[in-house]
Amino acid sequence: MRRVNDELTQDITARKRAEQERERLVNDLTEALAQVKTLRGFIPICAWCKKVRDDQGYWHAVEVYVRERSEVEFSHGVCPACLARIGRGEDDDDDDDDDEHVVE
Repeated sequence: MRRVNDELTQDITARKRAEQERERLVNDLTEALAQVKTLRGFIPICAWCKKVRDDQGYWHAVEVYVRERSEVEFSHGVCPACLARIGRGEDDDDDDDDDEHVVE
């Protein structure tokens, strides 16, 4: 009888630990899900300057558009191909007008 009682006690203890672990995992996943922001759908982007048009028709730098709609932060660098272009004086980016504008 004592052996059966000990086995039942061990089984109950193991089940309680498993339940606590399950509850911890559910809490962790719920917290992680609450922190997720996702961009969905089509994003209208200029094929030339890569600015993105918002729902009001204003154009924004892709970094601004994504940062405002998610929890993403960008860091900038220069890739090897662009670094080579800059070194050869091929900087043909006419992006002096960084102001937002509305498309009619």
